[in-house]
Amino acid sequence: MMTTRTPILLLALLAAVALAAGGCSDDRSHPTSAAADKSAGARTPDNGQRNGGAVVVANRGSGTITVLDARTAAIAGTYALPQEAGDATPEPMYVSHSGRAGHVFVGDRANDRVAVFDSRTFEVIGTVPAGAGVFHQWCNPKGDQLWVNNDIDDTITVIDPLALTVITTIDVPADLVAMGGKPHDVVLDHRSRWAYVTVLGVDGPSDYLLQYDTATFEEVARQPVGKDPHLAIGVSTDLYVPCQNSDQVLVFDPASLALLDDIAVPGAHGATFEEVARQPVGKDPHLA
Repeated sequence: MMTTRTPILLLALLAAVALAAGGCSDDRSHPTSAAADKSAGARTPDNGQRNGGAVVVANRGSGTITVLDARTAAIAGTYALPQEAGDATPEPMYVSHSGRAGHVFVGDRANDRVAVFDSRTFEVIGTVPAGAGVFHQWCNPKGDQLWVNNDIDDTITVIDPLALTVITTIDVPADLVAMGGKPHDVVLDHRSRWAYVTVLGVDGPSDYLLQYDTATFEEVARQPVGKDPHLAIGVSTDLYVPCQNSDQVLVFDPASLALLDDIAVPGAHGATFEEVARQPVGKDPHLA
């Protein structure tokens, strides 16, 4: 009997101890390794990759990215973010990959922009302007929108990964900003219809989850959530919102934003989905 590989979604919850390596800390000495993409090209002889893809790590305190072989974890190369005369020392934050564009995007908080690398050679292609306080970012599965949260000027920059231009800039809702809210995490669903943004630092017992239409860029729904919320969504899955300072993971319907579940998880900071193998068996199977 042949073994087949079928995507199965496994939620991995990361406790608060992951913060030091995850990029949400204000300590610039730590690498922001949360933004790794196995599909980022890196397959030329120059960087030692052939078949397994790469993991790209943003080194926030060094102004560089490190490329690792996804199969062996060997370092394939370290590359500096672009810096011209008069620029601040680059501060790489998170990494996104667009297979459609063939680019790797690295947020540069110090220079209010996103640096663009070729995903095979890791040569610098250029930069795209963003807002002040570049933080979390996400490229949609279609590869035609890159959403970047800016937590100093309280905006969201939407970038065209192919044209390398700004599509639009979205202001975070004024009522949440007036209560101290800052945009933080962002993800898009696998159909690229909805974008989800968390707003943290809001006065009171709740932070907020916002849902945007990716065609109109309008806010279509919001939900109060726990404190310090992050986001995770997979292919055909619900939307998971780990809330670190409330010790819970909230589960929402990705279309209606209806609350489906509230799971107690101490210090839940982040989540991801993994693929595992599935083995076909005979009919009416039982286990012992």
